[in-house]
Amino acid sequence: MVLFYLLLSLFSVYFQNVLFQLAGVRLDLLTLLVIFVSSHEKVIIATVLALLLGVMADCYGPLPLGLQAGVLLLAVVGVYTLRPFLNFQHILPQIVGVAAILVVQMLAMLTLINLLTPVEGFHQTFWRQLAVEAGTTVLGAPIILSSLNYLEKSWRRRFYI
Repeated sequence: MVLFYLLLSLFSVYFQNVLFQLAGVRLDLLTLLVIFVSSHEKVIIATVLALLLGVMADCYGPLPLGLQAGVLLLAVVGVYTLRPFLNFQHILPQIVGVAAILVVQMLAMLTLINLLTPVEGFHQTFWRQLAVEAGTTVLGAPIILSSLNYLEKSWRRRFYI
């Protein structure tokens, strides 16, 4: 299954960039992938995948190194915190859980960016961009997470995992 998640993460990064270039919509597919893996696998697999994806995103992104990895680890912690209260297999709890995790991620990211790179006027633009990205991610979460669930079931059936 680790191979499935690694291939899925590479596809997510590619699809996220293509979707942004074609439609101008930016879904946070990495966070959705980490939420999916955290809700289906053990904590060690989700943590390692979040760290690998975060380091990969940090290497190619404009944000300070380690910020995306920390934010994705917050998603893992958020899923394991919300797991007793929300069932991530149903649509309404998915929306609520993803929204809660994204709000915590946005607040942590803005706080860390404010501490690491104090640039005048950057935060208002960045806040607006994060709010739009969080809104589209929350609305697209049921579609993406149900598609990932279908892919995982077909992968397990096809390769007898």
